[in-house]
Order: sequence, then structure tokens, then C-alpha cells
Amino acid sequence: MGSKVVFLLTRDTHLYGFVEDSTLWRSEDYGTSFTRVNFSSSAVVQFIYKSPVNKDKIILTDQIHPCLYISEDEGKTWATSQIGFEPEKLYMHPTLENWVLGYTIMMYKLYVSSDLGKTWTVLKEDVAMQIYWAVEGEDENPLTVHFEYQNIMDDMNSEYMSCIAPTCIDNTPDKSVGTINFMSLKVHNEYIFVQKSTYTSHDLYVSYKRGPFRRAYFPLNVHPKDFDIIETSDNQVFIAADHKENMVTLYLSDVTGQFYVPCLERVVADVEPGYLDVDIYKVKGIRGRYIANQYWTAGNSTVIKTFISYDKGGNWVPIQVPKDQKSKCVDPNFCSLHLHLTYSNVYYTTPRIEAEEGAPWLIFAHGSIGNSLNPHQAQLYVSRDAGLTWSKPPLDGQYRMNIIDHGGAVTAIQYSNKELTNIVHFSSDEGTTWQTHKFADKEIYVDGILNSPDITTLVVSVFGRLGGEKGRLMVKLDFSQVLTRQCTLMDYLDWSPGAKISQHNCIMGQAVTYERRNQFSKCYNGPNYIRKKPASICLCRPSDFECDYGYEKTMTGDCTPTSWYDHSNIHWHCKEGEMYNKTRGYRLIASDKCTGGLSTSSMYRSVPTPCPVAAPRGLMLSTSKTTIALGTNAIFTLTQKSGSKLGTTYTWSFSDNGRSEVDTGLANTTRKYHRYTKTGYFNVTVIAMNTNGSAVCRVLMSVEANITAVLALAPWGAEVGRLTQFNVTLCCSRNQTDFGPTHFVWRYGDEEEGSHPYLTWSTTVSHRYNKTGQYNVTVQAVNSVSSVLTTYPINVYNNITIVRLHFTPNIDHFSSGSFDWRYTTSQLICLKLSELLYVQSNRLMVSIPQIHPTTADLTILPNDHGGLSVEQVVKELQQKVSLSQIRFQLITADDAIGIINVDIIKGNVTSWVPASSPTFQVSTVSHTHSVEVKSTASVPVSVYIIVPLIVIAVGALVAVLIVYIKRKHKQDARYSLIMNRQQGETVLAVDDDDDEDFMGGGENIFESPDGDNNIIISSGVYDKGDSCLQFDNVSVSLLYWNVITRLPSITKLESTLPERKRYCTHDWGQAEKRGDLEAFPISNQRINLWYPRPKNKIQNVLVWKIKIYK
Repeated sequence: MGSKVVFLLTRDTHLYGFVEDSTLWRSEDYGTSFTRVNFSSSAVVQFIYKSPVNKDKIILTDQIHPCLYISEDEGKTWATSQIGFEPEKLYMHPTLENWVLGYTIMMYKLYVSSDLGKTWTVLKEDVAMQIYWAVEGEDENPLTVHFEYQNIMDDMNSEYMSCIAPTCIDNTPDKSVGTINFMSLKVHNEYIFVQKSTYTSHDLYVSYKRGPFRRAYFPLNVHPKDFDIIETSDNQVFIAADHKENMVTLYLSDVTGQFYVPCLERVVADVEPGYLDVDIYKVKGIRGRYIANQYWTAGNSTVIKTFISYDKGGNWVPIQVPKDQKSKCVDPNFCSLHLHLTYSNVYYTTPRIEAEEGAPWLIFAHGSIGNSLNPHQAQLYVSRDAGLTWSKPPLDGQYRMNIIDHGGAVTAIQYSNKELTNIVHFSSDEGTTWQTHKFADKEIYVDGILNSPDITTLVVSVFGRLGGEKGRLMVKLDFSQVLTRQCTLMDYLDWSPGAKISQHNCIMGQAVTYERRNQFSKCYNGPNYIRKKPASICLCRPSDFECDYGYEKTMTGDCTPTSWYDHSNIHWHCKEGEMYNKTRGYRLIASDKCTGGLSTSSMYRSVPTPCPVAAPRGLMLSTSKTTIALGTNAIFTLTQKSGSKLGTTYTWSFSDNGRSEVDTGLANTTRKYHRYTKTGYFNVTVIAMNTNGSAVCRVLMSVEANITAVLALAPWGAEVGRLTQFNVTLCCSRNQTDFGPTHFVWRYGDEEEGSHPYLTWSTTVSHRYNKTGQYNVTVQAVNSVSSVLTTYPINVYNNITIVRLHFTPNIDHFSSGSFDWRYTTSQLICLKLSELLYVQSNRLMVSIPQIHPTTADLTILPNDHGGLSVEQVVKELQQKVSLSQIRFQLITADDAIGIINVDIIKGNVTSWVPASSPTFQVSTVSHTHSVEVKSTASVPVSVYIIVPLIVIAVGALVAVLIVYIKRKHKQDARYSLIMNRQQGETVLAVDDDDDEDFMGGGENIFESPDGDNNIIISSGVYDKGDSCLQFDNVSVSLLYWNVITRLPSITKLESTLPERKRYCTHDWGQAEKRGDLEAFPISNQRINLWYPRPKNKIQNVLVWKIKIYK
């Protein structure tokens, strides 16, 4: 016995469809009376969801106050569940009553609940709204969820995935299909469909019984571009396809859903980009019976005609004109009944066809009689034999129809949203005669009619809006007072839907018989009535076969090959040397149930044939990125449009190591991963080859170094009104220098709020400050594969002085011109001048341009905390230079370097880096030309960013790196310390003030995160005897340093103290000694480097630069 509980949800919607207010009503007597369900005053219910397993379990969704209202007793009581997402869509499990999926469209998140929505967890993020629970009997695990995984960087493509709730354990049956069209996933019974499109093709792929995805084959003389799956029951796919030829065709598949043959062309359809809805109706309760509308050309116009098929599209015939209506035919030879289907309902608001599975013989539809369908004429017609014959009931106009009591009674209410009514028409003889009943005192605009889903009762409910006043009305109509007698055996007869169609009473291989009430018996069936009788299986006859893929029916009824059929273009999915069943042109209709008969005839049976070998064609290699970072995996996808794939060999060449990779079978080589160990351009080539031919495809890859750090060489101070020059050097954890085209985004700290940053391709820029103060200079380096940000302060003064230093010529004998040499030498000079001029080292800046002969620029900052003035420092410098008192040693005491002359620069550029930079070429993969960029001190090139490059491509990464650097600065301990030998290996807690004591003001520590946020670059100079470098709280993998010391001879330096050392902590068992250098691994967090005083007691100068990779 069905439930008598009825829910009525009234909603007030916004102009754009949003629900603003709602009220839920509940009835326990099938609509006789209603009570209001009280929630909180602010509750707004959008949708009602009912468990298909247990009718007592119901969920209401409230998106405005993200929550659910849950009932487990068919709405008697409700519990509120506050959730952390907007429940825009729920998916009730088809077999497990407490499992629910929840989806939020705006966040692309899929949630899962195992307790009917009380608690939720995230199942998967970045999910498109194509979501399906497991299909019973097809998926091994009932908690399997099928969905599209949406790449947020590619809004046109998705990936098919399936996983097991609630932790989303991946169980995707086949990932080789790769990316698919967005919102193209369909899961129906044993079939999974996805669509893949390129600029030239739109292909459907199908997985049968959760096996690998196979390309679906349609006739090769047409080009499908969109699909509408109509039905997948009875082991066959009934599908419609829209073609580039502006034609929609119905197709039937084989059992696997891979090969399709046409059954009706030029079908009427609603076609929009990415959307297809065909004008076809499946007769409920009868296998294989369809009604469809088709376009026909009549002179210069196009008309619509209606056809019916009794064998699932094998044959289509016009619908016969009712006998009493033939007088309306202008030309009896071209006259039939044409019906309004879905298309007319959408565009002309004509009522839909009314039929029920509980009374499959009874169909009510609106249509017109003539040569074609009249879109503006719609009269009511009824069929009492499932569409074979029709008659005109004595009702004029359009009506909302309802079938009740297994077809024992029918109601009709005039169909119009603009006209008021309170009249219902009632028939107990399948529409032959009608009674009229006034169902309410007030007329209403009828919105709908409800009856029980299984049409087992004599009760219907009419609901609508009151005319002339606000409010709604729902009226329960109980016709048990009209039909008071329950039917007996004498009131029933047998009916077979194939009796007048086939002489053997067989349709689709079965003879089906239904028991139905006599049309004119005045009785009711009741809720427990069972009407269908067991079906009998028929012998296979010619009508049970159809032409196979690549064949078409001739006038004689034989199946012959089509002109477009090319056997070699079909992927038969069999290995060379094995056998497959080759068609003779016929195949049994997949949903047909017949056995024996012609199925054993050689004419209809397939022929065992060796698997064909076809040359590979349409080989295509693709990758998501043609420019990648050094050391990262490049992902390649290989596809082949046609030809043999299983036995074909595929040879891959990545052009970087001279070796090739060979795979057999496309399935084993569809996706490849390759990591490049050097930068440059590389041609990736794939050659497919078998005994019948070969194919080649290739793609050009660009590999660039990942920028891991930006070392900024900038002054500590600048002068108001004068150009200050900044320079950056890029670093890579792999010691690479090929970063590809790199641009730099600068902010100098004095910009107005909302101004754009400064963009340049040069590593050198100039800027003029107009006010004194401290500013934070920020530079971001961006190439095709990485982006790194660094920030440092600069003080701007009213007046600073720059002095150019000229050295004795022998300095060029020791100069390598490298960045390391110039940097360490400038530090040594700065320390020496600080000592000789009696000034703090942080007031002095020394830079050595990369020019010959070697000179240096000394910048003297104003004195803010006492001491010598700038003028006094300059005077002291000039005096000592004139007396040849400024000398220092780079290598030995015999090779002293002196400052022989100084010039006070009066120009307008503060030289911290070379005054000019060499011209260089910038080239990109996507352009065929190169851009020459010159960096000058006086005319910097400014490019202002107006497009959303910085906002989208850089902004997110900038924010992440800024947060990281700040946290890193706060959390990391100091990594460098120079100690006196007498302090031994004691661990010291060093304060900031220790820098001056140990380093003489010359220590500089730069921390710069690489791609793994691990690199620390430290450098310094020490010249007070025994030296020890200690690094605390760091796990060291690689350690490098340079040492320059005062030894008696250069020969000894080369033989006993190599310039560059490398150690790996996993190789250290105990202290190692290399010449005069010792390395002591104290623990996994601390490293000591000890350099003792030489035996000759000559003063030792240790200049060090260390890179630590955590």
C-alpha cells in the first residue's frame, strides 16, 4: 500500500530564479488537509530530496543559511544540520539509504555523508557537476563515485575519475582516455561515456562494463559533434548525434556501445552549442516502441512529420489517421496523424504526451491531421493500443491529462496558464465518454495535477493560483465515489502489443501479453492489481536483425557495404596473429531476445578472421606545457587516430641523451614522463611502425632553469635627486645560467598607492628618490617556469659622496672578473678602508665593475651617529692615498695591491654596479623574432603593466613567498659565525652585536629561498688569526666554499688547498682533512669548518662564501 503523505512546497523566487521565501506543507491524508511545517523564521527551503531506498528519509536544503533539514519518519519530525557549504545539489544513494553526496557549484567541491547529511567530509575538490553514484550490478563497490575532475587552469577540459567514498580511494577503471570535454561524462548502466574534441574532430568514447575506453564509430561520411543519449537499457545504446552537416540522426549500437548504425535521419531537435535535445518519445511499458518527429522538405519550406517505430528504430512508419477523421485529409495518400512532442512543449507550450507504465496501452497526445504537423493546431487524441491506432475524444482544445487506477480512470483539465477554471473532466472508459465535475467554488490558474507515482489510486490533487487575489489552492479529487465496484476476473481480457504488427505476435524477440480491464467495465482495479504476464521467447527471424556497421539495406532488404566503409580504419582491438569475428553485414539487434532460428544461419553469422594489421595514421603528440623547468617532469600524451595499435611499436626520442625508448602497443605508451637535466631546446619525436607502414610526430620542448633566488646588489644609501642604480643576479640550485627570457618587476618603495610596478627585461635599473627616509625595494624575477621575489631596505640621504678608486696595475693579474671575485674583493677593500679611515664599515660601500683595468667605486654615507663627517673621510682618504698608505694583500705579502689615485665623481649616477651593461638577446619560443635590449644608467626602459599579468600570474606567488620569507626570518637561527680558535667547538649564542666583534662589520648574510625554500647563501671575511665557521640548526646536504689565504707561495696554494671544495654529509664518517682545511660534522644540525693558523705564523685572511642546501 502506498503512502498517503503529500508534501507541498511553495516558494517565492527572485527575478533571476533565486528562492527568497518558502513554506512547506504536509498532508497525511493524501491532500485532504495540510499542516504547515515550522522551521526557523529565516529558513528558506530550495529543494526536497527523498531516499529512493526508504521513503521515510527526506532532506530539505537551505542554501542561504547553509544547512539541511532532515527527517527519518516521513516528515513527522525534523532535525537541523548546519553544514560548511552551500548544498546546491544533493545525490541520494540509489541502494544505501544513509549515504548522500553534496555539491557546491561555486567552490567545485564534492562532499560525502554516511549519516543522511548530519556530518560531511570533502570527498574531492575541483569537481565538475557530472556526478554519479555506483550502478548496482556494474560497479564492484557500491560506494564508488564517478565524476569529472576539473583542472582549474583549463576550463574547457576535465578528466574522468572514480573513487571509493568516503576517503576517495582511486578506482578509475581506465585513465588512458586523458582529458575530456567539460561536462561530457555520462554514466548509464554498464556504459560510461565521455567526449573528446579537437579543432577537427569530436569523438565519443565509451567504456563497456567498466573496461577500457574505446572510440565510438559512426558512419565515416558524416561528422558528429554532439550527442544525446536516449536510452541504454536492454544491452544497447540508443543515441542521437548532431553533425557538422547540420543534421541530427538517431543511431543504435552493438552490445559494447562502440559501433553505431543509423536508424532515422533529420530528426527534429533543439540544438545549441554543447546542448542537444531530440524530439522523441519512448512509449512507457512497451519495449522498443518510440515516436519521433522528422524534418521533411516540401518545396521551398521545411515541415515536420511524425513517425512511430515498433522495433526500436529498425523501421519507422507514419501514424494512421483516426477512421472518423479521414475526411480532414486533403490528399489521403499523404495524410497521417502528427503529434506534438518535447519540441512543441518548449516552443509552443503544447501539453506533453501522457502515458504511464502501469497502463502501457493508453496514450494521450495532442496533434494535427494532414501532410505535416501544424505548430498552431493541437487537438487531443487517444490511443488504446500503444500508438498503433488513434481516435479523437469528444473534448476540444488542449488538456492536462492524468491516468489513475492502472488506466481504469482518466482526468482532463483545460490546459492554460492564462485562463481560470474550476472544471475537471472524468472518464472511466479510456476517454470514450466524459463526465464533468466542478472541483472548487473559486476558479484558479491550474499549475499542475498530482497523482500517486504508481497510478494505483483513484485520487488526484489539483493545485494552482487564485485569480484576482494572492494565495494558492490545492484540491483533492477522490473518484472512489464514482467507481464503487472492484473489478473481478470477468472484467479483464488479454492484450498483446504485437498482435496486429507481427503474425507471430513477436516484437524484439518476445511475445508479451498484458491483462487489462475491459474498456467499458464500470469498476476499479485497486492498488494490488498485477497486469503483466510472463513473456515467451521467439525464434530469430529477419526482423530481428539489422545491418551491421559499415553496411546499408538495399531495396531488396539485403545488407551491402557502404561506399564510405574502410575496414582498415577500424580499431578492432585485437592483436596481430589472433582471430576476431568479422561480420557478413548483419547483426542481431542488441536488445532483441530471440534465440535459434536464423541466428544459426551462415548468412547472419560472423566469420572468424585473422586480426588485420593497418598502418598507423593520425599520430599526434601533445603536452600541456612546451616550456618546462629544469629538473621537472615533462608529461607527453600520444594519440593515434586510426590503424593498428596493439602490435605497433612506438619509438621515443627526447634528444637529450642519445637514447631511445621503445614500447609495443599504444596503450603502453599513451603517456610518458621525461626529466631533462640540461637547458635548451629539444625535439621530442615518436615513430610508430608496423608491418604495413609507419607514422611520425614531434613536438619542440624548451627547458629553462628554475630561478631559485634573486641576489640584489644595491646600495645601503642613495642621494635625493640623483639616479641610484640597482642590479640583480639570478641563482639556480643546479648552477645553471640559462633562465630563458626573464623579466623583472620593480617597486622602489616611494610609489603612490595604486600605481603600477616597473617592468624591465634588464638586470639593471635606475631610480631617483625625491625624499629622504628608509624605503623597501622589491624586485621579482619571472621567467616561463618560475618566479622569485626579494625585498631589501635602502636609506635615502640629502647628500652622499662617491669616490672612484684606481689601483696598482698588478690587481688585474689576480682578477678573474667573476661575480664571486668582485664581491669578495670589494668586501676586503671595504673592511680595510674602514680600518684605515676610522669609520664604521656600514657607512662604506665598495663595488667593482666588470671592466678593465680594474677600478672600484666607493660610496660614503652621511654620519648619523657621530664620528667623522663625509668631508673628513674623503680628506683622510686622499691624504693616505697620496702617502701610499693604503695597501692590502689578496694572496701573499709579496703581492700587495695599492690604491694609487682617487677621483670624486660629480656625475648624476650613483655607481653600485657597472655603469653600463652589455647588449643581450631575448628570444621566446612563441615568437620568431628576437628583441634587443640595452640597459643604460641614464635611460632605463619602463614598461607599465596594465593587463592582469601581475594580478593573476604573479600576485598569488608573490603573496606566498612574502609570507614564507617573513616566517623564515623569524624562525631560522643564525647560520654563520666566526669564532676564535681558543673558544674551540663551544656553541655560542650570538647576539646581533657580535657581528662587529667577529667580523669587523664586514659580515653579510643573504637568505633567499629556492624552489624548495631551502637555499641559504652566506659570505664574509675574517683576518684575525685562527678561523672557524660554524652553522647551527641546519641539516646540510651540500656545502661549498672558497678560501683565499696568505701562504708563502702560490704553488703551495694550488697543491695543498684547492680553491673549491665539496662535501656531502652522508659521506662524512669522521673529520676529514684536505690540506689545511678540516670539516667537523658535530651533529645533523651543526657544521664546523676549521682553518688553523699556518705554521709560519703569517697572518691569515679567510674570505668565504658558502651555499647550504637543506
